[in-house]
Amino acid sequence: MCLVLNGWRQNRLDSAGIDNFMTNLSGTMTPLAIGFIVASTGSFGWALAFMAVLALLGALSYIFILGDVRHIELPSSALETC
Repeated sequence: MCLVLNGWRQNRLDSAGIDNFMTNLSGTMTPLAIGFIVASTGSFGWALAFMAVLALLGALSYIFILGDVRHIELPSSALETC
């Protein structure tokens, strides 16, 4: 059975692509940044502080930017079957 949402399928794929890109980008840039911090300071202390700041920014963005998370109800007219 094929289910197509009018206009929603492409938006969902676009947001999934952006999410995957940002995840891969942070997965490659964070170890590089930590390596540069450790190489320049000779200590992991500033690298741990860097990670703490990133965690704090992530938590604050989840709280203030994301907002209220709720289930989206689609009208039955938005659904088509193939």
